[in-house]
Amino acid sequence: MGLLEVSCVDPDTHISAGGIGIGIFLAVAALFANVPQGLKIIRLNSSNGLSPTTMACVVVHNVLVLADMVVVKWRILQSCAGAAGHCLFRLLDCIQQSGTVLTQALILGLFTMYPPNCVARYRAVALLTTLFAAALVTASAVASLSDPCSSSLLAAAEAYSLSASAVVVVAYMPQLIKTWRTGGAKSLSYATTGIQALGALAISLNFLIFQHDPWVSWAPNMVASVMQFAILGVAYRFDTQQPQVVGAEGLLDNPLSENISARWTVEEDLHRITSPMKRLSEASFRRISRMSGMSNEVTPAPTPQRAPTYSRTRVAPRHGDADRENVRSRGSSSCEASATQSREVTMADDWPNSGLGPSSTQPSDPRPTEEETRRCVVS
Repeated sequence: MGLLEVSCVDPDTHISAGGIGIGIFLAVAALFANVPQGLKIIRLNSSNGLSPTTMACVVVHNVLVLADMVVVKWRILQSCAGAAGHCLFRLLDCIQQSGTVLTQALILGLFTMYPPNCVARYRAVALLTTLFAAALVTASAVASLSDPCSSSLLAAAEAYSLSASAVVVVAYMPQLIKTWRTGGAKSLSYATTGIQALGALAISLNFLIFQHDPWVSWAPNMVASVMQFAILGVAYRFDTQQPQVVGAEGLLDNPLSENISARWTVEEDLHRITSPMKRLSEASFRRISRMSGMSNEVTPAPTPQRAPTYSRTRVAPRHGDADRENVRSRGSSSCEASATQSREVTMADDWPNSGLGPSSTQPSDPRPTEEETRRCVVS
């Protein structure tokens, strides 16, 4: 038997109690692993952040593995046709793989029902992928029914295995790129991705350490596990970055505002903007007062927005008062100019963070717009 040659599994193969327990656990986990992903898409009413290429490739990979199992375990399927109980324990891996294919095909269909991916081309991809999966499993079952465990079927099973290994190596690269470009998880479920990453790692270590399989058996699952952990790392890095948002309006537009502990109000924002202007105005007025020799007391600066009022009747100044009056008028003009300059500098400095200028940027909202939602409903 060659390195990659396959053969049909003997129906009388004994399975230990530990193997049965692990098989039951994996079968149940396969049914519920994709539930968090589906719930997150429905809750956000959006499929933004998910890669259709990765989802389709994962379905193809798992259906190739399932078709391989149908061929090599056909004799067990025949023996279990009229039996129950312990016979099903030898088909736990088939049950697990069937549950994985079914749930991932449902997630792929759900992906095309929510914006911004509810378009014709993605729905065509989901439909073709589902039809391919059903046709491949049906063809394998029909061929095994007519000529079980023939050399041609075993060669086909070997081709299924090699193709599945090749697909899984590159399947998660589009999702990694998508997560990086969208700047976070968006509609991607941490729970589903984490469960799948740990499952692929466990399967790979089982093949490597306990089953002593060649590298062609455990390497694809190891690569898939590493890629999914990389996706989680990139998503977590973007999602935990402090949003560059200052002010109440930016917090309302930010989808992560619920997790931000520091919340500014409009009054605090206005106070932060006007405080430097007031301090600069008071300092300018003190310097002008000292220069004029009017008083050593600190007098509050006049309101910058109000122009100084003068009486219509003016008393002729005594000797020496003319200079003092000129200094006072120049002081008021200088105070107003300083306050105006302070207000312009403060507003310019605050533009990048407060959203008051053209250079401000707000974090993108993963939820769909009303136009996108309306388009999905109509289509």
